[in-house]
Amino acid sequence: MEDDDFGITPVLPVAEDSDTLYELELPPANGLDYLRRVRMEARSCPSTVTVELELPLQAKSPSCSDKVMSRSTMNYVPQSSPAPLGYAPSLEWQKFQVAEFSKRLAKEIQDMRRKGSHADVKLPAATNIDGWCQLCFGKTHNKMTKDPAGAEESDNAAVSPSDKDDKASDAATLPLLSIISQIDQDTLLLLLGYHIRWFELTGFSQLQGQWFYALLAALEKPLLPESCSLIRSLARNCTNLRASLDSTDNSMLQQLNLIICLVGDYFGQRDLCDTR
Repeated sequence: MEDDDFGITPVLPVAEDSDTLYELELPPANGLDYLRRVRMEARSCPSTVTVELELPLQAKSPSCSDKVMSRSTMNYVPQSSPAPLGYAPSLEWQKFQVAEFSKRLAKEIQDMRRKGSHADVKLPAATNIDGWCQLCFGKTHNKMTKDPAGAEESDNAAVSPSDKDDKASDAATLPLLSIISQIDQDTLLLLLGYHIRWFELTGFSQLQGQWFYALLAALEKPLLPESCSLIRSLARNCTNLRASLDSTDNSMLQQLNLIICLVGDYFGQRDLCDTR
């Protein structure tokens, strides 16, 4: 029998007692009394609630912070684009990549964390967006921190090939396992969110593809709701960029396919897989 109030089938039948007035500040007298109070409280709840999310991120530089966090990655959900004919990898390739990723890279990071083996690199504070930008890209991505007008042009950058130099500058830091292994999960989620926003602002580069791969390798399972939302946003951005490539010979294609493959297969987001 369907419950008219909630549109669901009750698990336990509870007789209504309309003659009884409950003092809600007092403990329930018995089990039925408790269930009746639960139903009363449920009726007083609105069917839909909304909340305003406050981002707990404070960057040292307002210019970089305003651009990166002007639109929360968690609130913005890009649509996924299907792979053009010939752009998606084979099912065999996907299975091989997932097997290699799970048995080798992720295990190596766990081993390094257990042994405490870290690179001699001073990492920025978790909320220092400028510091992470400088560490990851050096001078390659300086326009993200010094060109406020670039934020207005960012929407198209995420879905078109980037014309900037893909080579790492001398100041950039490669995502070595010895570096990634010393980043805790809370900081890793923040950094992953920064990278996704930089992707949307400036486009994709080979160096950033390496950082995405390393961050995914260090992401722990089972996924938290926040991490699941982040990697799904990442995969959709990758599918959109892939759909805009002019040739299967584009140097970014393999990295984009690998990220989409890992998010879909390794992290269980099956609806984003290329081949099923």
